[in-house]
Amino acid sequence: MVTPMAPFDYTQQFVDGVVASLSEDRLTPYLLQSKGDRVKAIKLYERNIAVSEGFYSIIHILEIALRNTVHRTLSKQIAEEWFDQVGLSAFSAKNVAKARENIRKRGKDLTASRIVAELGFGFWADIFRVNGLWMNHLHHAFPGRQRKDIHVPVDAVRKFRNRISHQESILARNLSDDYARIMWLIAEISPETAQWADRQSRLQAWHLETDLPSST
Repeated sequence: MVTPMAPFDYTQQFVDGVVASLSEDRLTPYLLQSKGDRVKAIKLYERNIAVSEGFYSIIHILEIALRNTVHRTLSKQIAEEWFDQVGLSAFSAKNVAKARENIRKRGKDLTASRIVAELGFGFWADIFRVNGLWMNHLHHAFPGRQRKDIHVPVDAVRKFRNRISHQESILARNLSDDYARIMWLIAEISPETAQWADRQSRLQAWHLETDLPSST
């Protein structure tokens, strides 16, 4: 049986230490939201961490599902190493080269699956910018959708993911819309995976605008 943790005592010494460690600049959005109350600001910071962790898990699922459906579609339409045979942007081509370099450094064989797994979310968002690739091949991954239908929300998730990765505050956002956008994209790839992601998500039970978890 797990023993419940005792309530944390936000003493002046504790608050001073945390503020000094995190810095006033980093805490500014939370201090503004709490009207200068440093204890409330720290608790909002804790809340931001918890919500960011919750979003990271479903973005993780989206990223893997997205790259797999793109790779599966383009492998079938073109070749397993499609990334060497299509007109990628300079950004995406640089990412492929970097992926190869990282795999070589680890002493692993350069396989298509390893290269695909090494490519980050930015690559998968960028690939939907290429209209010719969508028109000729990639639309098969999303029947009935226009390129912008997928590119716009994927790019929005990319920007949101970057905010989380850089430990920025996300509490002022419309988090319900962020959640719905991510789940819609997963469902476009696999309704079953979307149901599973929603069911296991820590965010699923929260009313994201009014009932976020905190230490209070």
